[in-house]
Amino acid sequence: MPENEEAERDLSALELPQWGRLRETGDPWDPYQLIDNNGQVCAEAQAFFKDLQAAGREDTTLRSYALDLLRWLRFLSSRFSIAHGGREFECGCPAG
Repeated sequence: MPENEEAERDLSALELPQWGRLRETGDPWDPYQLIDNNGQVCAEAQAFFKDLQAAGREDTTLRSYALDLLRWLRFLSSRFSIAHGGREFECGCPAG
């Protein structure tokens, strides 16, 4: 392992953009929604949440997974521009 690799992995200075947010709905069948920068519900994330709920996961598990996903999408949006099928996507959610 190179000596300077440790310094290259220092992520303490990494600042992530405030991409999207997590909204608590109060609906027992759709307790959380991942909202993109355009204020739209991210359908891909909602499908994942529905699968978790169908598998019997608690709402707290959904919230935990949703917050982890939000952090991951913020990281990706700070590093990449994603295109899918000729349309511009922002981390898997349509840009508009």
